[in-house]
Amino acid sequence: MVTWIKRFLVLFPTLLLVLFVTSFLVVKSGSRQRVNQLSIGSIGEAENLNPILATTTAASEVDNFVFNGLIRYDENLELTGELAKDWSLTQTSTIFFRTPEQADAALQRLNASSAQWGAWALVAAETSSNRLRLHLKEAGTSMPEKIQALFDPSSMDKVTFIRIDTKAQKPAFSIGGSIVEAWQDGTLGWELAVVGDWQPLTQNIEKRFPNPTKDSYVTPSVVATDDRLDEPEILFHLRDGISWHDGKPFTAEDVEFTYRMLMDEDKASPRRSSYELIKRVDVIDPMTVKVVYRRPYSPCLLSWGDTQILPKHLLEGKNSAWWAENFNRKPVGTGPFKFAEWRVNQFVRMVKNPDYFEGPPSLDAVVVRTIPDPVSIRLSFETREIDYWGVDPYAVQGFKEDSRFDLYSRLAPSYDYIGWNLERPIFQDIRIRQALAHAVDVPSIIKFIYYGHGQQSRGTFPPMMWFANPDIQVFEYDPKKAEELLDEAGWKKGPDGIRAKDGKKFTFTLITNNANEERKDIATLVQSDLKKIGIQVEVQLFEWAVFISKYINKKDFDATVLGWSMGYDYDQYQIWHSSQTAPGMLNFVSYKNAEVDKLLMLARSEFDQTKIKASCWELQKIIYDDQPYLFVDVPQTTAVMWKNTFQVKRPDGKGGWITEPIRDTKAGFRYYMNWWQRTDL
Repeated sequence: MVTWIKRFLVLFPTLLLVLFVTSFLVVKSGSRQRVNQLSIGSIGEAENLNPILATTTAASEVDNFVFNGLIRYDENLELTGELAKDWSLTQTSTIFFRTPEQADAALQRLNASSAQWGAWALVAAETSSNRLRLHLKEAGTSMPEKIQALFDPSSMDKVTFIRIDTKAQKPAFSIGGSIVEAWQDGTLGWELAVVGDWQPLTQNIEKRFPNPTKDSYVTPSVVATDDRLDEPEILFHLRDGISWHDGKPFTAEDVEFTYRMLMDEDKASPRRSSYELIKRVDVIDPMTVKVVYRRPYSPCLLSWGDTQILPKHLLEGKNSAWWAENFNRKPVGTGPFKFAEWRVNQFVRMVKNPDYFEGPPSLDAVVVRTIPDPVSIRLSFETREIDYWGVDPYAVQGFKEDSRFDLYSRLAPSYDYIGWNLERPIFQDIRIRQALAHAVDVPSIIKFIYYGHGQQSRGTFPPMMWFANPDIQVFEYDPKKAEELLDEAGWKKGPDGIRAKDGKKFTFTLITNNANEERKDIATLVQSDLKKIGIQVEVQLFEWAVFISKYINKKDFDATVLGWSMGYDYDQYQIWHSSQTAPGMLNFVSYKNAEVDKLLMLARSEFDQTKIKASCWELQKIIYDDQPYLFVDVPQTTAVMWKNTFQVKRPDGKGGWITEPIRDTKAGFRYYMNWWQRTDL
């Protein structure tokens, strides 16, 4: 017995070593396939994975791997092709004269100035009846304005754009008489371009459809007036040899189909407003598509990068219920990764597309994990369940001092704000809103909540944008000035220290989502600062879905702490235009300013960058002075990764490959994420 015990004591460690080595070899032999993936943490879960319907960051995280747009930004934020290999942007402008003879005389005058055609970007011109049609190699209003200045203003007619909103009744309109264009989108509504006196037309419509009610109406309204009809055109030439993930070829038919679905009322795409000015999308041939706009819309090219293309062969003729069951949770795209699996509240997994048109990715898979709170996300990063983490401000310094990590920092194209519901009487006086801006200690928010990682916001355009106004002076923290403005507005402190006016106390509720620690802290600091000047604030926190659906979308709130991630687009029509204030729209604070409406329309209809910048500068100043939001901060975002985990191996566009470290670009450190390659296998 003793002998066996001695043998056991000698052999047991050896046996453990053999088992360990065997296990290590087994794990190692299967680890490359298992770990050759990128894991990303998302605090929320996608509502669906359809790129024209999804609205959440979690959905975009997945869609950007699965789908492609026609164009995209390069690392320097210049537009480059994606599904489209190239494009041209031209314009046809039509000037309307009172008689055909005046139109012919105008053409003769124009031909006499042929030496100027190059400077005007004019390539051809012809007349048809009382119309002079100009073909320009540039889009916008500047060049046709210069040409039109040659002619006698009294010989020309203006164009008025009339919107016909309908419900229950279904009138039809066609070109003829004073109507030179009649366009219907995916709703029951129409837009008419009318030359000359438009009032007889609207009066006739009102006579045909009298006594409108909320359930049945046909109501005309003027939306714009112009000196002519300017119709930009984009001609996209698509890349050959691109396939959907099921092997079917990608063609121009898919582009035209995606546009129709964006406008389809049954689908109700939240991205619809970016495409409402399109007159039509024409398939020229399988690899060429032309997009014609009804009026100049300068972000038109950007919109074809913001929205990804859908497969017509799978979705044509299917209703929303079929989409929800068969596509929205099992998407098929053209992107570098194919959808593989979605486990609710756990993860979405995508696998490498070996046939991707730019070349196969190095990673075998990408996994987007749903991790419901910031603490769990950090733990998941530290245990390497996810591969990078957007560091909370309090933790940045600690990671900077730890040599095991790489950090990537930049000022984000976003801002945090406190939105005042301007339908509440208490916030309708501009003196009140400006007093609140002086009363909140924004520098302390940046110092103590963001640990100094950010700067005070100067309004709706983050400062790194080329169209942002650098001359705006912020509302400084000045409680005394705040109290003077409140006194001036009639809100006096009572015996209990709370301000009141006409028997009503100055008290309101400030809401935000409970999973965002910074927003919760901002709400608490605002509550404390406003108490010092006699304003009583109750803070309420809600789960994100409830917060958005029950309160923000329904405009059922007094004030809210929120933020906008702006991307790189100057068109903020959806956020600030007075037409966008209905429930469910993005102007949920109900801000209305006629001058802002005018500037928004000018910025989105002008292609001249100098004029766009001038409009945006004035727009930003008016909104900042009006303070529909208390603009808080532009955050500095920092991401952390374990050292020696990834590098970039990306196509060079010439059939070869470039290998380089992950680096910050103007578009961020994640710009080449499709081409990350693990270096720790």
